[in-house]
Amino acid sequence: MKHVCLLPITVPLVLAAAVAQSRPSVLGVFEGRTPCGRIAVEFTGFPGAGCEKIKWRLTLYQDSATGRPTTFRYQGTRTTREGTWVLSRGTPSDPGARVIRLTPAAPHPPIAFQKVDDVLLLLDGTGKALVGDASWSYTLNRVDPPAARPSR
Repeated sequence: MKHVCLLPITVPLVLAAAVAQSRPSVLGVFEGRTPCGRIAVEFTGFPGAGCEKIKWRLTLYQDSATGRPTTFRYQGTRTTREGTWVLSRGTPSDPGARVIRLTPAAPHPPIAFQKVDDVLLLLDGTGKALVGDASWSYTLNRVDPPAARPSR
């Protein structure tokens, strides 16, 4: 009678499954065009002189196993930023507000958004939502298709 050992096959499959579970998954993709205000210019690095608007595409990643925030990727007008993000609570006007805080690689300053349903509102340094102008707002809208959204 022959004995079959599955260990060499099983171990790589188990390890591959564990690695796949620890990979980040996309929590959401948000896009918008904002005025060239100080906070937006500082974060994106886009030159403020003569600037009318800045294009944003922000992808938030989370740990696929735990759902915890991991990293982000900002792609915009001639700029890309990457870093980490956290989810916290509270703004001066709403203690229960969900706030996403992005921390890019140095020397770029951190930035925060209030999450309201499928919209991100850019916050100033005191935690107040920035107000746009007649042409552009400081909002990013979720653009990933509903089928791609996590069930959380």
